Amino acid sequence: ALPLQLPAARSISPMIVIPDISYTFEVVGSGFFPTGLVSLSLLSPGASCSSFTSDQLIAAIAASSILYVNSTLYRFSWLLGGGSVGNVRVCFKTSSTQDLGTISVVAPSVSSALPHYLTNASLLSVIQQGVPFNLSLQGSGLSSPNIFVKIVPSSHLCQGTRNLLTGAAAGGEARLTSQDQVQFPAGLQQSGQMRVCYFTRGAPSFLDVPTSSFTVVPPVTVTSVVPGFTIAGATTKVFLSGSAITSSTFTSSLFLSSSDCIVGAQPSGGSAQALVDDDGGNGRVAFASFLPSSPGTFRLCVLTSLSALPQDVGAITVLASSSLPLLAQVAPSSLLAGQATVFVLRGQALSTGLKLMVASSCSSPSSY
Repeated sequence: ALPLQLPAARSISPMIVIPDISYTFEVVGSGFFPTGLVSLSLLSPGASCSSFTSDQLIAAIAASSILYVNSTLYRFSWLLGGGSVGNVRVCFKTSSTQDLGTISVVAPSVSSALPHYLTNASLLSVIQQGVPFNLSLQGSGLSSPNIFVKIVPSSHLCQGTRNLLTGAAAGGEARLTSQDQVQFPAGLQQSGQMRVCYFTRGAPSFLDVPTSSFTVVPPVTVTSVVPGFTIAGATTKVFLSGSAITSSTFTSSLFLSSSDCIVGAQPSGGSAQALVDDDGGNGRVAFASFLPSSPGTFRLCVLTSLSALPQDVGAITVLASSSLPLLAQVAPSSLLAGQATVFVLRGQALSTGLKLMVASSCSSPSSY
C-alpha cells in the first residue's frame, strides 16, 4: 500500500505587504485537498505557532475563506488595517501546524512627487501660481487610501500630521492621494521654491519626498494696456504694464480674440505674437506688434509656456481706416494755471495740420 501523503505547505507569498491594501496570498506546497480542514493564523512575530494567546492573534483565516486551486496551491485574501507595521508570523494548519515564517508589513513610501498640468502629463520643474495642476507620485503602496500629501516652501520642514498643517504653502494644504495622483484644482496661491511632504497612518509626522523640488513663479498681472484703440491695417505696438509679464523662466505671447480668449478665435492679424520685454529684464513692461485687418473690439490674451489657459488682460478696439486721424492718448491729464504746458499726443495718422484746443466742452470748442 502507498503511504498517505499529508498536506504540507512550503512557502507563502507575497512576503512584503503594506497596511490598508488587500492582497491575494498564495500558499505553495503538496498534498492539498479540495475538502478538509485547513486554516491559517497570523500572529505577532514573537508568538509560536504551537502555542499562542488570544492577544497574539492578529487574524484568523477560516477554511471558508481559503480557495483550493490544485494539489499544490491555496489562495486567500487579507487586508491588514490600522496602519501597523512590522512582522506577522504565518501558521498553516491542516492535520498539523506549520510555521511558514513571517510576512513583513511596511509603510507606503513616496520617492518622487512632481507637478504636471491637467492638459499635459509632462512633469514640470516650474509652474505658475494660480494654475490648476496635479502631483504625479512614484513610490510603493500608493494604492493605500491613507496617504496624505502637502506642499511646503523649501525653507520649511516636513512636520505635523494630517490634522496639523503647519508650514503648508497657501493652496498646498494636506490632501489624500488617489492612486499615484494628488489634485490641486486651484493651484498654489504663493510663489517660490517648493517641496512635497507625505504622511501615512501610523507615521509620527509628515516625511520628506526625496525628489519633489519645483518652483512656482508669480502670475502674470497686467494693470494697464496702451493703446486702447488702433486702426485696421496699421501696425500697432500693444504695451502691457504690470508684473511678471515676461521672465527668464518662461516664454509669453499676446494674441487678440473675438471670443473670451479662446485659442483659435483670433481675428485676421491677431495671431499670437511673442511679448518683448521693455523693462530691462524686470518683466514689468512688455509689448507685441499686430497688424489687425478688420474693425471690432477684441480681447487681449496672454499665454505663457507654463499654462495652457490664456489669461484675459484687457481689450483693444480696432477702428476702420475712415476713422483717421485717431487720437488714443493725451498727456498730461492735469494743468497748472498760468504755466506753459507741452502736450504729447499719441494715436494714428496724426499730423502737424491738426489743432489741439483745451475746452470745457468739446461740443463748444470756442469756450476754451
